[in-house]
Amino acid sequence: MAALYANKRAWRVRIAQAAVWIAFVAIASVMLGPPHPNDTLADVVVGYGGLAFIALCVLGMELYLRLYVLRIEDDGANLRITTLATLHHRTRDVPRAETSFGAERHDFSPAGVSPGVDNTWRTFNVRGQRLPYIVDTTID
Repeated sequence: MAALYANKRAWRVRIAQAAVWIAFVAIASVMLGPPHPNDTLADVVVGYGGLAFIALCVLGMELYLRLYVLRIEDDGANLRITTLATLHHRTRDVPRAETSFGAERHDFSPAGVSPGVDNTWRTFNVRGQRLPYIVDTTID
């Protein structure tokens, strides 16, 4: 099987995943632990709101992981797409004829923002799949 694409930047996504999970565990441990005697109703509402928000962030990150492409390999008729998953990788074979690339997109930070973001990426569409895969095309 010939490799068409190999991602060397996936470690950045794993770091972001770890940060989101650590934030979730930290907020959950505070909110689900014993109540503090000085907590007001506002403290509790804000705390549970934060917990709900970070839980949505965890779900969003898990979806993103499953769409972030690590490798695309070609065996002639099919493409094997490998993406990240919670703890490891996921692999899916799709017919080559049912795939297409979207336009390349460029994300960047405005001047003066430190450390700055300068990423390029493309969508990789598979017929019948609602959300496209994300192919990181940023130059190392």
